[in-house]
Amino acid sequence: MNKTVLLKEVATIKLCIVTPPKDKDNREMLFWLTAANLHYDNVISNLVADNNSYKDDKLQVCIGDIIIKRINPQFVNLVTNISHETYASNNLFIVRAEKIDASYLTFILSSKIKQISERQSVGSVLPSLGRKEIEEIPIPLVPLEKQKALGNLWLSSTQKKNLKNKLTELEYKKENYIITKYIMGENKL
Repeated sequence: MNKTVLLKEVATIKLCIVTPPKDKDNREMLFWLTAANLHYDNVISNLVADNNSYKDDKLQVCIGDIIIKRINPQFVNLVTNISHETYASNNLFIVRAEKIDASYLTFILSSKIKQISERQSVGSVLPSLGRKEIEEIPIPLVPLEKQKALGNLWLSSTQKKNLKNKLTELEYKKENYIITKYIMGENKL
């Protein structure tokens, strides 16, 4: 039988709160990860660049960090690559795995967050997560080799889904291009 621990026992958890600058002349252009950048199947879309907030090293996002939206959390994102120095914006949690494989932890958190979100969804009230609720998510511990295998399987399956989605989108664009070209008078296929 596997041991179960609380998330706070195997990871550092940060609730992101951004401080707006008071001095308008001493601001730096920074890249920000916002709730709107997080999507299903571990997709993180274009980052926002602005100078409306102070640089805060505690909010810096690193490869291997797990990002969870605090409000309306439906999925969990693992940062697998990052091209700019990036900081997490308001209403996000950064979970940094310490005593556990990050991919495995993301896999477990994905199912747990979905369960919590479904339980909290009532009428028009948006579900949200508190720090204590996150800290006390039960995490089953399995041997490290199994953690890595399960984490890699989860990550590979999300990457496969993303590639299929991109292929579908490219096929749609190709079909529209051919149809438009045909309609515009070239009538040759």
